[in-house]
Amino acid sequence: MTDPQTASAANAPTIHAAWRRLFLFPVALGTTATAVIVWADLLGMNGTNWFDRIQVTLFAISFAWVSVFFWSSIVGWLRLMVGGKTPGLVLPAPLAAGAAAPELQSGKPVAVVVPVYNEEPQAVFARVVAMYESLQQLGNLAPFHFFVLSDTTNPDIWVAEEICWAEAIRQTGGKGRIFYRRRLKNTARKAGNIADFCEKWGAQYEHMIVLDADSLLTGACLLQLARTGRLNPTAGIIQGLPSIIGSHSFYARAQQFAARLFGPMLAAGINFWHMGDGNYWGHNAVIRCDAFTQCCGLPHLPGPPPLGGHILSHDFVEAALIRRGGWQVWLIGEIEGCFEQMPQSIIENGKRERRWVQGNLQHSKIVLAKGLHPLSRLHLFMGILSYLAPVLGLLFLFTGLASAIYAELVPPSYFPDTPSLFPTWPIFDGDRALQLLAVVIVMLTLPKLLAAFYVCVSPSRAKAWGGRMRLIASVLVEHLFTILIAPIMMLIHTSFVLEVLSGRDSGWGAQNRGDARTSWREAWQRHRFHMAFGVALAGISYVWAPSLFWWLSPIITGLLLALPLSVFSSRPYAQALFRIPEEVAVPAEWQRAQAVEAGMLKLIPEVKGPLGRAEIVLDDARLNALHVALLPANSVQLADQDELAKARRKLAQRVDGHNMPVLTGSERVALLLDRESLTQAPMGIRPALP
Repeated sequence: MTDPQTASAANAPTIHAAWRRLFLFPVALGTTATAVIVWADLLGMNGTNWFDRIQVTLFAISFAWVSVFFWSSIVGWLRLMVGGKTPGLVLPAPLAAGAAAPELQSGKPVAVVVPVYNEEPQAVFARVVAMYESLQQLGNLAPFHFFVLSDTTNPDIWVAEEICWAEAIRQTGGKGRIFYRRRLKNTARKAGNIADFCEKWGAQYEHMIVLDADSLLTGACLLQLARTGRLNPTAGIIQGLPSIIGSHSFYARAQQFAARLFGPMLAAGINFWHMGDGNYWGHNAVIRCDAFTQCCGLPHLPGPPPLGGHILSHDFVEAALIRRGGWQVWLIGEIEGCFEQMPQSIIENGKRERRWVQGNLQHSKIVLAKGLHPLSRLHLFMGILSYLAPVLGLLFLFTGLASAIYAELVPPSYFPDTPSLFPTWPIFDGDRALQLLAVVIVMLTLPKLLAAFYVCVSPSRAKAWGGRMRLIASVLVEHLFTILIAPIMMLIHTSFVLEVLSGRDSGWGAQNRGDARTSWREAWQRHRFHMAFGVALAGISYVWAPSLFWWLSPIITGLLLALPLSVFSSRPYAQALFRIPEEVAVPAEWQRAQAVEAGMLKLIPEVKGPLGRAEIVLDDARLNALHVALLPANSVQLADQDELAKARRKLAQRVDGHNMPVLTGSERVALLLDRESLTQAPMGIRPALP
């Protein structure tokens, strides 16, 4: 149970949180109400029909979404301009060079936890090495332990993980500080991976800093997160603000630039009214272990997947549960040096978004759970709405088009039933319609311009971004690119929602953050429907609703260009545009991680032969000993016994490493779990480890 004093402090309503929400919500709702009234009035000038009523409802939902984020951005910009800090959160004082952090000198150590699932092991362990060495250089390594928690199912990647872990230990001397554990059954995926760590080792640590496989935090960032966690005993989760790094395609670099420029402003704005009732994004956050263990046992949702079963988007739910337990959840944007990576193409990013769509729609079964804080319910609802918004946008488009076609096909009634000396002419207030459109454009564009203004007013900040002219050009190009791909993403997300509602489960695949150039063939397979939809929309609107054709032209243009946009935006792009501060002054940790990754990659044997990398475990005595030492005592009992029997029969045919029949992936996994077969196998003829 949560300590009563802690719970009381966390739940105590603050004047700051109350007046901030009383300011922002009425302003956002008032803006929405005004726009909806104008839109309803425009549609109702000649009477209303069902199309008009549906349009008004969809417009209200969509505009409310835009309004909240617009006003949050405005508030965030004002806070950045005046140098405001996160209110209500105690931040640590700066440390002298080489000084030990006083907050971490007593109490339990801090665990840095990296869950992985079929990732590139050389990249994962290279980042661990870079973070470890960064803390060491700061003189504050002692309070930190690193854990790579593997849920990997691919036997070749499993072997590579062990090789990279051994190399990380060799390079850092981190024995007893860098740990590697592979779960034999990846129950409940990432959430189950973290839960398993908390159950087995969480009691030894006061805080854990949870990372993703692609996370890279500077030593200073790790240190500040850990110190902030210690200084705020009522905080269950303190979420850092990640920036994207290492992007090389046009698409990814545009997303990286936008997130780096606009992210801090939006974070400052939402933190203005979230206060200690914030949200969690699943990584790059410091979490109090006992609070997480007590509160965050995730439910198994009733019904089959995709809406039932294990929760895919577990982070929002964990934030809601830990807040329900009386602990605070904070977002802190002041800490720099918090990085992650992203997929390099529209198609690869869509694969990741597919899982997120399913996970967020699962929240519909949780949003009304008992005892949740009102803001936690709002976070869950907004997460659902974020992926329903494209569907609503498409419905708005359809109803608007249907209404226009109806107006073209059905002649207006010039002589109403009521007596009148003159005909009633159809009325449309074009000026008011243009004014409302201008308001929407301003609300979507102004936050980006304000973020650029914040950089440009400071010569030092402008220099860090590569100069004012480069920054302004990048903002304009990114905004144009976003407009063009928006209708493509609308259709992609709509198809994902329909897949979930039709019962298709996304599963949990590994992400590809490396070079994933989209071929013309793949683009045609993925985007031909989008282009066909654009052609149909252009034809129908031009013939049957010509008054709407030019209004729809930005959507039509993006859809017609779907193929070249997808292909060319996946290609590597030089740094003429979209420069970010981390490219002007590259973090030492990123450079070190890149160098270590290149070295580790040379140590990993190629996947070839009938056994893949399992053959290296059989033939190299040192790797064999390492692999066997990492196996739990009961590993053979957890192997698929039928697959193990097949692997043993095939292994018996092996003579001096030759005449080996091909083993399937499941047979190789079973073999790698069989301590008896492995200990009898080493030939000592292949040097796999340095």
